[in-house]
Amino acid sequence: MNNLVPENTSGGTRRKTVAVIVMAVVIAALTVAMAVFLCIGLTHRHTMTAFAAKDATCTEAGNAQYWYCAGCDTCFADEKGSKAISLSDVQIAAHGHSWQAATCTSPRRCSVCRVADGEILGHEFATYAYDDNATCTKDGTETAVCVRCDATHTRIKKDSATGHKFLESAIEKEATCTRPGTVLLECDECGETEKAALPATGVHSWGRGQIYLPQDCQNSLVARYTCDDCGKAYEVTVSLSGDHDWQLDAGTVLKPATCVSDGKISFSCALCQKSFTVTIPATGEHAWGAATVTSPGCATAGSVEYSCLNCDEKLEAVIPATGHAWTDATCTTPQTCAVCGITLGKAKGHEWGEWQAFSDIHLRECAVCSAA
Repeated sequence: MNNLVPENTSGGTRRKTVAVIVMAVVIAALTVAMAVFLCIGLTHRHTMTAFAAKDATCTEAGNAQYWYCAGCDTCFADEKGSKAISLSDVQIAAHGHSWQAATCTSPRRCSVCRVADGEILGHEFATYAYDDNATCTKDGTETAVCVRCDATHTRIKKDSATGHKFLESAIEKEATCTRPGTVLLECDECGETEKAALPATGVHSWGRGQIYLPQDCQNSLVARYTCDDCGKAYEVTVSLSGDHDWQLDAGTVLKPATCVSDGKISFSCALCQKSFTVTIPATGEHAWGAATVTSPGCATAGSVEYSCLNCDEKLEAVIPATGHAWTDATCTTPQTCAVCGITLGKAKGHEWGEWQAFSDIHLRECAVCSAA
């Protein structure tokens, strides 16, 4: 006899009954849904809304023409609703910007919609050329052309004034024996004038001597000479002896006085052949010729020189050296004299800024001269 527990069959029967009921409910629901679907499908009429074609832009999508029925929430390729489509079938993607490169005065810009983006490049002026327009006293200019376009930039070229060139002169005030004179210098470029001093000649301009006649032949003869310029005077005494009848108002010139050499006059006695000679001082009146002008340089003095046409006497006035017209040192050149070209010191060297990206190249610019 086996000790087995009898099987409980009532629980299994109950589970099967529940499953059958659930299955029946599902089938009934599906039947109802199918009926409703068939009813709607057989009776629904589309209410179409037309959507016109729209071109895509740089930033917005476009679409082809389509129709949409809100009743069945479906898109169609035709108004009759014979061909259902999805919305993605008619969408046209935005085509994006067509960028034109930035210029000196304009940022990069779309060639289609003209929208701008970024910043302008700005002009870049690298090499300046002297315009050759300086005057004696005014600096000239120098001009550069932008490396990317035809724009120009003009600025003052410092220390480019040429300075005066004194090539002609005229005596404004004659120098005398004790007083200096002045000479007028004129710039051959601009006509400006400048005065230079002429030293006193130191040579008296003796006038005609005044002779004091003796009372008789035993007295001495005295002649007084006076400088026409300064009034200085001197006397010449001639000792006479005997009872001569000197013809003092009818002297014979043995040697004329010149600007630097004395002359001689002979007086004779009317009763015999006795004579005596009086020395006539040099006139001191030079016959000055044309001036010879040596223009001053930056470090060398110039001069104005006059030569007497009758003797070797010369008058000379010194024109001070003009001094160097220094231009400032630049990044590539040392301090330079604009007149004689001599240099002083060294070039400063470039002061480079940060690297900048332009399209497919990198540049950096000197903060002083804008060289790249």
